[in-house]
Amino acid sequence: MAERYRIVDVSQGWAGPMVGFMLSLFGAEVIKVESARYFDWWRGSPHPDALPGDQRHEMSPTHNSVNRNKLGVTIDLAMPEGKALLHELLAVSDAFVENYPPNVMPGLGFAPDEVTARHPRLVMLSMPAFGSTGPDAGFRGFGTTVDAMAGIALAQGYADGPPLLTPNAYGDPTSGLTGAFAVLAALRERERTGRGCHIELSELEATIPHGSERLLEWPAMGVNPERRGARRPEMAPHGSYPSLPAENGPRWIVIGCRDDADWCALRAALDDPEWARDPALDTLAGRLAHHDAIDARLGAWTATRTHREAMEALQSFGVPAGAALSSSEVLYDPHLHDRGFHVSSVHPVMGTALYPGPVIRMSKTPPSAIRPAPLLGEHTNMVLRDILGKSDGEIGALRSTGVLDNQPRRKG
Repeated sequence: MAERYRIVDVSQGWAGPMVGFMLSLFGAEVIKVESARYFDWWRGSPHPDALPGDQRHEMSPTHNSVNRNKLGVTIDLAMPEGKALLHELLAVSDAFVENYPPNVMPGLGFAPDEVTARHPRLVMLSMPAFGSTGPDAGFRGFGTTVDAMAGIALAQGYADGPPLLTPNAYGDPTSGLTGAFAVLAALRERERTGRGCHIELSELEATIPHGSERLLEWPAMGVNPERRGARRPEMAPHGSYPSLPAENGPRWIVIGCRDDADWCALRAALDDPEWARDPALDTLAGRLAHHDAIDARLGAWTATRTHREAMEALQSFGVPAGAALSSSEVLYDPHLHDRGFHVSSVHPVMGTALYPGPVIRMSKTPPSAIRPAPLLGEHTNMVLRDILGKSDGEIGALRSTGVLDNQPRRKG
């Protein structure tokens, strides 16, 4: 096995860059390639407290989270010299990640079949939203678009309401995680065969399994999936219940009884009120039939407590319950803090901030300190000099022609 793999990452947004970030946590050297004219569009989501200025493209917390641990290089791939530079980099790399619509990379001269023919040991991962063939191949999409096409939105919402999208997008992180393991599997296979390959992983393909339970209801049981809010057919009660509001808005607690034992524990936690002793509620079928009444009683109990108080009281009796946390509460949650989930990163523009740390922790390759996301083109000179062997004169000439540039430029 190679001592350290090198990954070239030309992707943008969330899904593709997450592949590179995950691989960096496993020990890979990841080089993020952007252009001064076409840099990562996620740089355009600046921090809400950021001040106007020339460095707003460095202030996106989302970009700076998923691009940590990478080296940043700017190469204009629209120029012949830029194309040649990227090919030089691919020649000394192990994997190549892109997540553009199917026509973009071929238009730049990096069609998958041409890349793998020129670099036969390279593993190339393409992540178009809807694949490169079929009736939807020409469509462009984002994570929320993929969620809708995958049936996620169709299954979400209340029984008497329309389909709903979540505030976040499942399609991006699910395809990012899937893509990372696809690259690892391909590199493992390369160790056996000596040859790389091209992997096409559409975001839709990676997202559909997360709604498969609902999608299978029709072909397997002839049942048209119906939206049911937070309820589940195999658990009752199951849902989100109001708690005492906070200064900045309402708060909720999620409670779910998996079986009759959980229901008995819930009754005990509530001090076994008279309404809960109804024999009709002793079975799942009975509780499902009386779900509305149970929700009203349970919601009245949770509404007199904070979401954490209700959670701790229920958990002490073994009832599955969890406070629905706001973003700031997640950041300072003691459960996550005790497990070292959030790690501090010092960014040269944004300063010190907390970001999610590595979820997967390998015993033989524990993650080292995670570097902050690179500034636009921060490591261009270093990569060209130390990896490609370019002289200072050659690098200067490339900068003078605009192939290399660390400052955002107008397109055109």
